[in-house]
Amino acid sequence: MNAYLINLPRRTDRLQRMLELKPHCISYTLTSSLGIEIDGTLLAKTNPNSYNLFEWQIESRNHWWSRPLKAGEIGCTIAHATSWAHAFKNNSEYCIVLEDDICFSESFCDQVYSAFLRLSKEPWDLLYLGRQPLEEDKGRFDFLAVPGYSHCSYGYILSRGGIQKALAMSILDAIIPIDEFLPAMYIDHPRPDVAARYSKCMKAFSFRPCIVEQLPKEMAGSDTELSDYILN
Repeated sequence: MNAYLINLPRRTDRLQRMLELKPHCISYTLTSSLGIEIDGTLLAKTNPNSYNLFEWQIESRNHWWSRPLKAGEIGCTIAHATSWAHAFKNNSEYCIVLEDDICFSESFCDQVYSAFLRLSKEPWDLLYLGRQPLEEDKGRFDFLAVPGYSHCSYGYILSRGGIQKALAMSILDAIIPIDEFLPAMYIDHPRPDVAARYSKCMKAFSFRPCIVEQLPKEMAGSDTELSDYILN
């Protein structure tokens, strides 16, 4: 199985760790090899008008909504969207996307194959390998859950249909954080303006418990959060 690994060229330390931890069943395609710029420290130095940003900042008690987008968030979203486009162009049946600050469960490969077998019996678009639930799950069966509003996009799989639906939304024409885009695809997003731009169209599932976990910020840091705000 091929997985798109989101890794900044300057973060060779993270890449080395991911190569050492790589499960035997997957190989990596580095998003940095796809000819795009995703490093927030470099994006912040360019002309902000070159990016088509959603009007993200609103008056809200939610900190993540009441401030501008960060350059790292823009770069991250670009990396995810470029992965989908590359997978679609190469006629891939699915698109696995991983960020470079995760760890895998010991039985990762077996669990993914089991999920593919289970989901072959019904249509699906998105499968979270890991996430942060923000509300109750909508249902549960076997080792999978039907997720409610969730954050974190450090590990997930899109089916071929999911790739097409994600690309149809043209996220690069109105960039929002990828953590908010994914849930907008399968729930009515709690922000009406986001829900109006990105209407739900996907059938989503999640491993429960998760089979990839994100390293704590105090251990791995965050290139996204350390990047500058972009004012549009």
